[in-house]
Amino acid sequence: MSTQDKEQQTQKKENLKESKETNKTNEQEQKEETKKQEPIEKNEENKEEKNENKEKNEQEIQKINEQIENLSSCFQDLFHVPLVDIENKLLEISNEQGELLKQLPKKQEAMLRLNKMKELNQAFEKIPEYTQKIQKLKKEMNFITSKVNSLLSSTKKQAEKVSKK
Repeated sequence: MSTQDKEQQTQKKENLKESKETNKTNEQEQKEETKKQEPIEKNEENKEEKNENKEKNEQEIQKINEQIENLSSCFQDLFHVPLVDIENKLLEISNEQGELLKQLPKKQEAMLRLNKMKELNQAFEKIPEYTQKIQKLKKEMNFITSKVNSLLSSTKKQAEKVSKK
């Protein structure tokens, strides 16, 4: 805030204080006047007094209305700049939230792809284990095949011996 703005604000604050003080004194005067008024006799003097009181009341009401307008303008002047700043910040936040909402589906897709990549990575990690199992099965199958072949050859030999006899 510039010094001019600060000076304006202090001036407005002083105006507010003065308005409040005059309001208080006006209220006190009104209370005193109402206490002082007694039943009025109907004659010319009383009519004049009534007119004077009416004029005073109207003047006081006009003063109060002016003071209210001064107070209102002071409040507006005091809070206008901060309110505009807040409004701008809210618009900025709203725009940023809109951008975040636009990016959310993209982030969700990326997370899904990441999960699929994790599953694929886990499958690749198991390849060496499966390769070892396959090699072990191959060895066992070779062993079984050699056993079967040796059994076949021994059975053929025995069958030949039996047929020779």
